[in-house]
Amino acid sequence: MFIYSTLHLLRRPFQWFFGARVIDAEQIPASGPAVLAGNHFHALDPILVDSCTDRPILSLAKQSLHEGPFGWLFRAVGTIPVDYSRNQNKQATATAVERLRQGALIGVSPEGHRNKTDQLLLPFKFGAVSMAQKTGCPIVPYAIAGRYAFRGRSLTIKFGQPWTVAATDDLGQANQLLRQRIGDLMAELA
Repeated sequence: MFIYSTLHLLRRPFQWFFGARVIDAEQIPASGPAVLAGNHFHALDPILVDSCTDRPILSLAKQSLHEGPFGWLFRAVGTIPVDYSRNQNKQATATAVERLRQGALIGVSPEGHRNKTDQLLLPFKFGAVSMAQKTGCPIVPYAIAGRYAFRGRSLTIKFGQPWTVAATDDLGQANQLLRQRIGDLMAELA
């Protein structure tokens, strides 16, 4: 985590470089576990989310990033590898649940990968709501809009109210609610 801590010092310069506006970051719990879940359209989205809190965030990232030329960096900062070739990622989910039970913040893109389409949001995977239900921790939805451009001033991230998925809640309905909350945040930024 030394490398993570060192890179985390660059969070304010990162926001300044892109002219990022951060709204309602106080929704991220100051302590205890939480799942941070939002839309994903750019490779830098996880870094933007990470820049919004002093707490470390362990993000889920595709397995190939852990094996590529910068794999050492993804492993060093503690990202959790996800194998997209599998229908379910039991190992990634188990690791994330274990870390949540230890009090960590976990960053998730329910869309599963970057949205390169004209659709507002891609269909959601169930990982975020499943992890939150298994651990009883809150989900903090967020939305990112704008462009990553030097001092562009259009890049904005907004966090919504945390909510929990009860042990008795239907995961399909919880996933629809998460998608709606993220979509509503995106509409506020439009």
